[in-house]
Amino acid sequence: MKSIKNTKAKLSDFEVIKGESEDGKYFVALSYENISTIERFAKKVKASQEVAQNQATNLFLQNTIFGKKLAELLGTTIDFELVRHNQAWFVRYKNAMQYLSKSDFEQFFISHSNDKLSLAIDKKTPILYDGEEFVFKVQSSEDGFITIVSVYEDGTVSTLLKNIPIKKEKPTTFPDDKSESIPVAGILEVGQDTFDMYVALWSSKKENFERFADASEEAIEDEKYKNFGELIEFLQTKRYTTLKVITKPR
Repeated sequence: MKSIKNTKAKLSDFEVIKGESEDGKYFVALSYENISTIERFAKKVKASQEVAQNQATNLFLQNTIFGKKLAELLGTTIDFELVRHNQAWFVRYKNAMQYLSKSDFEQFFISHSNDKLSLAIDKKTPILYDGEEFVFKVQSSEDGFITIVSVYEDGTVSTLLKNIPIKKEKPTTFPDDKSESIPVAGILEVGQDTFDMYVALWSSKKENFERFADASEEAIEDEKYKNFGELIEFLQTKRYTTLKVITKPR
């Protein structure tokens, strides 16, 4: 009987024990600790240096699933960041870095509420289907301007609407009835669910969003637009709310 089995995995933080070749085939033995990504990162943080207690941190990151679990493991909050490196996503704290798998990365996509700003879509639940049109419903406690940003599941950031006036306590639909462009839900891989996060930002005056891609641009898949980490830092000083939306294939 001859049996062949194949497996595929992305490994990080492994140690090569030995390597041999036989009849043109190469065999490599690796040592790998089978623990979760967040546990691995927590161990690196603890091993790198003494961790200061209750550091001032990025509010968005601390409210993510990953941020909350990390605080539990460390017994305190740390000022870590989300970074893009070699076309992959990592978390970093000083000298400690940890690769994030797709499932790890999804933990940074959250629905974050704000007492002064609300964001929803015109559906009963934040679930859409491929090709389905939808609009946003926004309400602000103050007059100002609203910008809506989309974060794709690969970390690409694009602006859907920029600096649209909004009136205090008036529920507003974006885009409005006069708009020629209506958002349409889409999936990245055939037959697979896609998740996105929409961010509504309020400002008292018009802001500059040139650092992020425009949703109408054709080259939006360019690596330079995978700047979710930069958006998170940008949100530090802004009033915002977020909504995670799941798009399913039909």
